[in-house]
Amino acid sequence: DTTPPRTLVSGNDGLWHNTSVTLTFSATDELGGSGVAATWSKIDSSPYVEGLSVTIAAPADHTGDGSHTVSYYSVDAAGNAETPKTCSVLIDTTGPLIAATASSGGSTGHRVTFSYHISDDLSATATDVVLVVSDSHHKPLKRFTWAARATGTTYAVSWKPASQDTYLGLVSATDLAGNPQQQSGRATVLARGPWWTTIGHSAQKRAIVATEFGSGPRRVLL
Repeated sequence: DTTPPRTLVSGNDGLWHNTSVTLTFSATDELGGSGVAATWSKIDSSPYVEGLSVTIAAPADHTGDGSHTVSYYSVDAAGNAETPKTCSVLIDTTGPLIAATASSGGSTGHRVTFSYHISDDLSATATDVVLVVSDSHHKPLKRFTWAARATGTTYAVSWKPASQDTYLGLVSATDLAGNPQQQSGRATVLARGPWWTTIGHSAQKRAIVATEFGSGPRRVLL
């Protein structure tokens, strides 16, 4: 027997994980060969350990975050050693950081622009990105959602408030490993007025104009 065995690995999907990942090895020798004697593996620069599986930890203190190289090979009973193979395991336990800003709305256009920036050291993309706009009474008024946004890029969305008030834009996101944001993005803005709108005309064809201030369950007409 002069032919080394062949080892296959399972459990590695090439995706980011925020929990421990276990790889399982399966080795075979050629028909009529001496048979597989042992399988060895190691994580990064650690020493080789004999066994049919290896676990890459994902400690909560984030010390295991990053890409880990797993090397593995098998030896048959005749002493033929397989050339070591490698695969990568991606660990990420840290959520993204989000910063948000808002531009003041003026009397022209009556629109407010919320800008946000998502930072993450490992994930190139953030998923489930949500921007919720609320009024000064914390009542949600508008919800923007995106399936994916590139990290390291600034995005902006424009929204038109109905009245003069102080509005809050709250941004949340999840990284590719499934970690929610470590820090959400918050931005407040005072949309200024008054904003006069024509709501009808009098019998003499003159415009009837009105404006609205604030928000809440009680409405007062002056």
